[in-house]
Amino acid sequence: MGILGSAQAGTSRNPGLSILAAGTRLVGDVRSEGDFRIEGEVEGNVYVHGQVLIAPGGVVRGDILTREAIVGGEVRGQVMADELVRLHAGSTVVGNVVSPRVAVEEGGELNGNIRTAKPEALKSAPRSPEHRPGLGLSVLDDAPREERRLPTAG
Repeated sequence: MGILGSAQAGTSRNPGLSILAAGTRLVGDVRSEGDFRIEGEVEGNVYVHGQVLIAPGGVVRGDILTREAIVGGEVRGQVMADELVRLHAGSTVVGNVVSPRVAVEEGGELNGNIRTAKPEALKSAPRSPEHRPGLGLSVLDDAPREERRLPTAG
């Protein structure tokens, strides 16, 4: 199969890694079934079922909703993860972080609140912003994709 060829009929394709390269700016929401590495800039929300990795120099201006978030660059928005949020040295998050596990390396900067809970508690949180008290928690779960929403400011 060539670079632009399609998979043979009857075979399934696993979601892979998508990369937004340095020097690339994307305006709008990003949705991915696989993993997503951000080396450039995203102005919009990021919905990823796998891992989101914001590389050093990468910037997200919007909320992130994922299974696992690894931040080496900058995020200006909420970061919500089913399993883990990790901030590396030199990273910056300006916004709330919600995940059962949060790790901030020395030199990582977090300007916001941290909310941790057992995965079961996160998954039982209300799904719609109008029914969500406090931080406005929304994580990936067994709900249909169209029902998964990031909280709105306000």
